[in-house]
Amino acid sequence: MTNSRLTDPEVLEWRYPVRVESFSVRADGGGRGRWHGGRGVERRIRFLEPMTVALLTGHRRVAPYG
Repeated sequence: MTNSRLTDPEVLEWRYPVRVESFSVRADGGGRGRWHGGRGVERRIRFLEPMTVALLTGHRRVAPYG
């Protein structure tokens, strides 16, 4: 949908039967320490009909370096 893996909420709602309830930068996502990570985003999506979802994510089982 986009080349950044950060699809606009309007595009998601236009292409799929979903409603984006919130889309924001996480408040405390960067962590502490000498090298702060990116804060990341949080999206809350309501599915309007049954769907199968495939997620492309990172650092969920193995923590990021630093």
